[in-house]
Amino acid sequence: MSLSRYPENSETILYISCGIGSYQIDFLNMMDSIKSHFGEEISLEELDITAEYIHTRCIGYDLYDSSDYDNYIVITRK
Repeated sequence: MSLSRYPENSETILYISCGIGSYQIDFLNMMDSIKSHFGEEISLEELDITAEYIHTRCIGYDLYDSSDYDNYIVITRK
């Protein structure tokens, strides 16, 4: 049985999909998403920004298939 699981945003974490097939994101669009999620008063000093390659599709089906993974920018509020 194939299982898909996409990351979910929370109060402290924002996931922005940025892989092939996703829309292009520039810094201003990313800041708009951050402010929309965390509030207009958020500053860069309050955030950690990382990139993650997350297994989202066909979980439990096979060990590795690159098409089952997606790239995300992960913004975490400290």
